Amino acid sequence: ETGILTHNGPLVIEFEKRLEEMWGVRNVVAVSNGTMAIQLALRALDIRGEVITTPFTWQATATAIAWEGCVVKFSEICPDSLCLDPLCVMEDMTEKTGAIMPVNVYGNPPDFKAFEELTKSTGVPVIYDAAHSAFTTLDGVSSLSFGDISATSFHATKLINTGEGGACVTNNDDLAERLRALRFFGFYSDGSLDKFGTNAKMTEVNAAIGLCCLDNIDFILQRRAEIARSYENHLLGIDRIQIHRPKVGGFVTNNLYFPVLFENEEILLKVEDSLKTQDVYPRRYFYPSLNEVGIFDKNAFPISEDYATRILCLPIHTEMSVEDSEKVVQIIAKAIEL
Repeated sequence: ETGILTHNGPLVIEFEKRLEEMWGVRNVVAVSNGTMAIQLALRALDIRGEVITTPFTWQATATAIAWEGCVVKFSEICPDSLCLDPLCVMEDMTEKTGAIMPVNVYGNPPDFKAFEELTKSTGVPVIYDAAHSAFTTLDGVSSLSFGDISATSFHATKLINTGEGGACVTNNDDLAERLRALRFFGFYSDGSLDKFGTNAKMTEVNAAIGLCCLDNIDFILQRRAEIARSYENHLLGIDRIQIHRPKVGGFVTNNLYFPVLFENEEILLKVEDSLKTQDVYPRRYFYPSLNEVGIFDKNAFPISEDYATRILCLPIHTEMSVEDSEKVVQIIAKAIEL
């Protein structure tokens, strides 16, 4: 109806403002996808040198760093949260460290306080890859409130989707102004030009899809919680498998993923095969550990490597019923008994 399809149109602005209000953050800068959100965050902070991140993540975390001309340097994860371990990061930091990029794995909270203290003591900025973190909170505060910038995703597989899309979230108004320029070829509102600009705009069509998701967010969260509770109740007592939930007080998940941990990879593969024969498609998020992928840092990270071989994410989405989740558990139980 407006005749506007792109260039920071009214629906993009509305989408950003609604998210700012819902999340209690100052600035949501919508972009074309979550990968570009990471890249623009690195550009906005003028990051150079090494970026310390986790090998237990989707490859876009690492490739986005590499695209910006930085060096990907992995550090070990915490077994509880599966997020980057700040103590390991401290040991791995050098004079070449330009930034730290924890990943909010499955929406789980990294140790925000420890990373904040690390930034204060070293001056090294923290960018969170918070692709999984929409509507997760810690002590009532949005998980997207932390660090210099949180980069998130609105891909079709995410809690809020715009088809393709993402955003940079920051409470720093100056950073937000630069991010808005960087997504629009580098042009600031006064016409001046930033040399690192690109085309990373979200279209009005994508924003419209996102607004539909926000209109239904209560239903989305409720249905995912119902499926998660069903899984939890029916998986109890099954040997050689456990639900993986972080033991973090005050954390509220969005149930974007439902990860389970098997005793070993052999059992996981048996279960995965049994599920697929019944047209049930789990996902191995994240396998393999990225340090075992040839193009990245090849140092050993035993915790990441171990969990990558034993974690499977069960189907969970709004089109599922409780009966569907019960069927999934029945297939799993039968496969484990074989």
